[in-house]
Amino acid sequence: MGGAPYVLEVTSPGVDRPLTERRHWLRARGRLVRVTLREGGAHTGRLTDVTDDGVVVDGRTVVWDDVDRGRVEVEFNRPADEDEQDEQDEQDEQDEQDEFDEEGGQS
Repeated sequence: MGGAPYVLEVTSPGVDRPLTERRHWLRARGRLVRVTLREGGAHTGRLTDVTDDGVVVDGRTVVWDDVDRGRVEVEFNRPADEDEQDEQDEQDEQDEQDEFDEEGGQS
């Protein structure tokens, strides 16, 4: 890089993180999510489980074939018993950084 000036941009998926891969859904367990359905409509609720069949939101299983997209919803008053989830989130973020580093910093 020598002495040439450069601009470094750092981005984040943001607080309303899109759920595009199974690992994203796994990381979001316990969070409030919005699942947009392929046939139209959406279901918003607490993501309680991720299975081979689909995702469980407020006790309702939405099969993978019905999921068009998902997104973590912004939640200002997250339930107090989420300390364990916060620790898992920190580990997931570290895992993502390690994966990014292993790929040579390419996203």
